[in-house]
Parts: sequence; C-alpha cells; structure tokens
Amino acid sequence: KKRNYESREAKDIEYKSRPFTDRDLKYWKVLGLDKTDLDFFNVKSVKYLINEKGEVRKRFRYDELGFVYDIWDKCKLYQPEAPRSFKFRNICPGDDYKYYQGYQQLTGEPDTLIITKSMKDTMVFWKFYNKILGIPVDVIAPHAESINLSTKFVAGVKKKYKRIICVSDFDLAGVDDAISLMYGI
Repeated sequence: KKRNYESREAKDIEYKSRPFTDRDLKYWKVLGLDKTDLDFFNVKSVKYLINEKGEVRKRFRYDELGFVYDIWDKCKLYQPEAPRSFKFRNICPGDDYKYYQGYQQLTGEPDTLIITKSMKDTMVFWKFYNKILGIPVDVIAPHAESINLSTKFVAGVKKKYKRIICVSDFDLAGVDDAISLMYGI
C-alpha cells in the first residue's frame, strides 16, 4: 500500500568526503558511470561520518564503499556493501519533490521524463539516453517506491513533458508502484 513518506532517519548527516578511490570508480564503472557523471549528480565518496558533537562516528577504510548523494541542503548516504538495514540513511524530505533524486539535474528541455526508483537508476538512464544514445531525457526518482507523488508535482510534469515513462522493479512493490504512477500521472 502506498503511503506518504517521511524520513525516519537522523535529522542530519554530517560527513567528510575524500577523492574517489580506485575501488569507488570501479564500482560505478560497472554501471557505465565515470567521475564526470558522479560530479554532475553531486555524488561524493565518504571518508568518515561525524556525529552532532563533531566527533568521528564512522571511518571508512580506503577499500570500503560509502557515498553521499548531495541534494540541495540535504543528502542521502549509500553504503552498497552494508547490511540492508544500514545500506541507506536519508535526510531528504520524501514529500517535497524538489528533493527527488535527479531533480537538481532536470532541465525541462526534453519532452520525455523517466521516473524510476533510485539514484543509481537515475544516473544510468540519464547517461544511457543523453550521452550514449543522444536522446534528451530528464530522469528523477523519489526516495522510495512507496512514495505518493504530490498532485502539484504530477500537474507540473504533465504540463512540461509530452511523455512520462515510469520504470520500477519487476517485483510486487515495483509493479504496485508502476500501476499507482500510471493512474496518478
């Protein structure tokens, strides 16, 4: 069942970034993404996380993967190899579409918008269509498949784009998401 999404995470995520390691870049290269793409989407490699007292809470080893997606004044932490319950930490408000993943990169110029489910998917679709195929598209992703898109957002994208393509996982949550998006859009 769809629900309004509110971040249940910490109120803030403080971090110190580092230059991308060779392992970081290898991880993203498998998806066809390079440093230029990561910079365009404001992805940072994390050196350590800092608690509210300014103390180091977690230090990432050189070979450990940890990334932050900076979205305006908020961010989402992504640890690909962490257990499922620690893989993501998010402080972006789910009910505010300007914090959707990829929103900062929207140009509004293409006539096609792809709505997908994750920042990784957003980056891969964007690169594949815009850079490899040369077909201009805008791509965004809410922070969870269970987020209801606001009526204001839906009205805005209907006016701006001729085609809206919804791409979700082929599992129960993804199919439910795609059906809900189709009827909402």
